[in-house]
Amino acid sequence: DDIQGTAAVVLAAILAGVYMIGPRGALVWTLVASAALGVFAYRFDPQTLAGLGPVVSLGRPIDYFIEQFTLYLAVWGLSLFFDRARAGFVARLRARNEEMQRVLEHVSDGLLTIDLEGRIGSERSRRATELLGEMATGELLANVLGRSDPQLGAFIELGWQSVVEGDLP
Repeated sequence: DDIQGTAAVVLAAILAGVYMIGPRGALVWTLVASAALGVFAYRFDPQTLAGLGPVVSLGRPIDYFIEQFTLYLAVWGLSLFFDRARAGFVARLRARNEEMQRVLEHVSDGLLTIDLEGRIGSERSRRATELLGEMATGELLANVLGRSDPQLGAFIELGWQSVVEGDLP
């Protein structure tokens, strides 16, 4: 159980280091960490000095270094893979958002996004701004409509609550 706990902590530290440094610096970090753990285990670990523990079964210090380095190298490879996958995902998402923004800029209808609380999102067509005036992201739709007609704003606020609560279809 102690071995599994130690392994989990070491793996978490490796992943955190790889995430903070990035894949390029992770290889150097891997070499340094492998050497440091090898030196620690063979010089300072009480279990190893007493002839107990998982490191003793490996034999020579170089064997321990090789095992640790292989583990870190595998983690580094995974981090590189996930970093590239994340970069591709971000690029596709950015392109999709730009495409959606181009559509919203050129559509002739007044379109905007509203969350469940009735707050206006950042995505809106140019025509929506022309029809309703300037709107802050997060502003309530009822307040925007209530600027020109307070009765309409109150009606929208009441109706919106009914839709969210499931009273209206």
